[in-house]
Amino acid sequence: MPVLIVWGDCDWAKPSERERDSRLVPGAATATVAGGGHFLPLDRPHELAELIIGFAASIDPVIPR
Repeated sequence: MPVLIVWGDCDWAKPSERERDSRLVPGAATATVAGGGHFLPLDRPHELAELIIGFAASIDPVIPR
């Protein structure tokens, strides 16, 4: 399943914690939003939406059999 992990560059999570989180989901894409904190939907809603829309458009749809 495609996964996008997004952080704000002002998030309180340390870089080492972010790297660890990324490794917990093999193959996950990651992105950082400039000027965003821990609450990206409130801090940077438009930037977050653009990332999600772009990520969703870049993946092949999963079609159940």
